[in-house]
Amino acid sequence: MELRQIQYIMQLFRDSNITRASRKLFISQQGLSKSINRMEDELGFPLFERSSSGVIPTEAALSLYHYFDKVASSYHDLEMAIEDLRQKHQLKLVGYQGFAMSCGRDIYTSYCRQYPESRVQYEEEYNDMIPDHIQNHKADLAFMFGPVPRILHSHQLIRKEPLCAVINRDHPLALKSRLSITDLHGQQILLLDQFQGFNDQVLKAADASNISYTLYGSCGISEFLPVVHTFNLIGFSTRQMYQNYNFPEVVFLPLKQDTHSDYQIETHLVSLRDLAPGQEAQQYIDYVASITE
Repeated sequence: MELRQIQYIMQLFRDSNITRASRKLFISQQGLSKSINRMEDELGFPLFERSSSGVIPTEAALSLYHYFDKVASSYHDLEMAIEDLRQKHQLKLVGYQGFAMSCGRDIYTSYCRQYPESRVQYEEEYNDMIPDHIQNHKADLAFMFGPVPRILHSHQLIRKEPLCAVINRDHPLALKSRLSITDLHGQQILLLDQFQGFNDQVLKAADASNISYTLYGSCGISEFLPVVHTFNLIGFSTRQMYQNYNFPEVVFLPLKQDTHSDYQIETHLVSLRDLAPGQEAQQYIDYVASITE
């Protein structure tokens, strides 16, 4: 007697119809009938009476129903317990959109090589959605742009890099070594979706200085460089975000915040402040610290 046969019997109990039961079990009617027949041969008595209207459990089947149901339910409980254990050993990571492209592969591949028993789930989300993602326990750890909100704790500063103005190589401003807010006067601006917070910061500074500019629109990572090049626009990003792109038609120029400093973008590894990291999360935190020191 196999568990699969018991599951077939329970489904047939519920449906009293070979066609409906086989459809729900994703097997053929012939396959289901053969399996039930083998079970009956093994037991030495019938479990169902066949008729033109369907199948009816025999008295023997009815007397065994409780035991069949108990086995099927226990197996389901076992599957749930196994899944709970898997979840406890699964590390859920979230990063801002484009993070995987902009970071070294070691953050993922070498970790999995070093800890082959660990199961890592990774997804990307807009940076401003990450705090809610962590707070709602959809992720254990996150890679996000600073500043880090108070509900989160930064375990590691992954990197610090300048925010750059991205422009066509043929643009007159491309001859400069860096740009300032005043250089945006009279320009058309393209916003990169992933840099919403930094876009707002730059444009507020321009508005405060009475800089006149035109917003062309916004786009995602893959469209950003071609659109900047094609329409002779100015956008804002980091060189690291496009380290794997070969696009010589555009240049990345650090953007000055004031006369003394550039705009800087920080990437942090964070978790929920009031919740101690689990074993898997702490192991990953320690690993990241060891490769970024």
